[in-house]
Amino acid sequence: MKTFKLYLKKLLTYSGTIENEVTKANYHFKGNFYSTHTELLNIIKNGSRVLDIGCYDSSVAEMLMNKKNCIVDGIDEKKISNNLKLNKFFEHNLNKGPLELGIDYSNYDYIIMLDVIEHLDNPENFIKKLKILLENNNNIQLIFSTPNIAFFIIRISLLFGNFNYASKGILDFTHKRLFTFKSFTRLFERENFKIFKSKGIPAPFPVVLGETKLSYFLLNLNLFLIKLSKKLFAFQIFFLIKKNIEK
Repeated sequence: MKTFKLYLKKLLTYSGTIENEVTKANYHFKGNFYSTHTELLNIIKNGSRVLDIGCYDSSVAEMLMNKKNCIVDGIDEKKISNNLKLNKFFEHNLNKGPLELGIDYSNYDYIIMLDVIEHLDNPENFIKKLKILLENNNNIQLIFSTPNIAFFIIRISLLFGNFNYASKGILDFTHKRLFTFKSFTRLFERENFKIFKSKGIPAPFPVVLGETKLSYFLLNLNLFLIKLSKKLFAFQIFFLIKKNIEK
């Protein structure tokens, strides 16, 4: 009974249903179960050149290097020891927009930006500037992900008047902007990008509850519900985006 109550408290805190203390959010690599990270592996081709915007500890980049033989460059605001694993690392504050100097965007096959754009002050301005930098690369593919504020748990919480930020999850204390599938689509289509793949990603139950039978049962249940309605049951939004070069 105590274990059940503990699991329930973790889930409710993570979803913003109950209040939580302000603590520093920790980034979790999610390559051991279905997530944005594993979906990335399904898309990126072997031997690709990839720019990881908001690469943090380069764990995603390392996954691509080891499993897909990719050449990965990274951008983040702080240099840490693990960044040294990258082909190139650029130190840059993304709130100033995409890095413009010292980098050739025409060299890349993919740009990935996973769970980063919601931390920016002005995502619209960021995408507008990125479009200009990609002017000479019509074949580039962009992979973006962000939390889905329309996740059903958030909707239920709002019904009861709850909207509590947490140390991680959709209502992470550091998130400055929140998106639905519709508003996230509009962010890119406004700059003439085209969404080629739109996927719903389940909640990372193995991160919240540990890698237990319960967490994997809930993960699979969430995947099933996403098939019924990704707008309602997806915890995260995952887009594959290309330039719309049709005239």
